[in-house]
Amino acid sequence: MAISASETKMGGLSFSAGPTYPNPANTWTSFYYNIPTISDNATLRIINLKGQAVAEFSVKKSTGQLLWDTRKITPGLYLFSLTNGKYSASGKIEIIH
Repeated sequence: MAISASETKMGGLSFSAGPTYPNPANTWTSFYYNIPTISDNATLRIINLKGQAVAEFSVKKSTGQLLWDTRKITPGLYLFSLTNGKYSASGKIEIIH
C-alpha cells in the first residue's frame, strides 16, 4: 500500500505531512513534515477508522521527522493529520505485525 499524503500551498511555501516510512509499518514508522511557520499548536494526530485518536504528538520544529513506535497498536489502516489551526495535511498508514 502506498502512502497517501497531502500538501497545502501558501504562496511559494508548502505545509505538508508525509510520506511515512516504512508503510506498511511493523514496529515503527516515521513521519516527515514541513510547516513554513511553526506555531505553538501544531499537532500530528493519528486516528483509527472509527474516528478514535490512538496517538497525538506536539510538533515543535518547522521541518523534521517524527518516529512512532507502533508495537502496541492494533494492525489495520490509520489516518493521520498534521494541523496548526490554520492549515492541515493528512494521509494514511497501514500497521501490520
